[in-house]
Amino acid sequence: GYIMNKGFTLIELMIAITIISILASIAVISYSNHVKRSIITTALTEISSLRNDYELIFNENYSGANPLNQLSNVKSEYCNITVNAPSVVTLAAAKAITCSFKNDELFGSNAEIYLSRSSDGVYDCHVLNIVGKFIPKQCILN
Repeated sequence: GYIMNKGFTLIELMIAITIISILASIAVISYSNHVKRSIITTALTEISSLRNDYELIFNENYSGANPLNQLSNVKSEYCNITVNAPSVVTLAAAKAITCSFKNDELFGSNAEIYLSRSSDGVYDCHVLNIVGKFIPKQCILN
């Protein structure tokens, strides 16, 4: 009589492999996006943690020179941190504490997240050259 073959045809295997490949590529993209968001959030946390030291140094030692440079020596896995003193006249700083991302391959060149200081000591978060979906909610795209 009639013998049934047990197994899969080539077409069935190709369809299964295609579906698995599509799912794997979606997972890789999702993981990459998660890593980028995590790095940006970590960078924001790092520069935000420097606000108290910034204010302390500024209020106790400010004499027109920039004693804040010592904050630029803070070690960071993802950032090159720079600090700018506020204006002697307005007491505001456009980029008071800045994280320039070290990994150009991940974010592109010149990607930054920074805190600006207003004349009354309020800090605002800003980003530069970072894709909108990765920007933390409290930050402003420049």
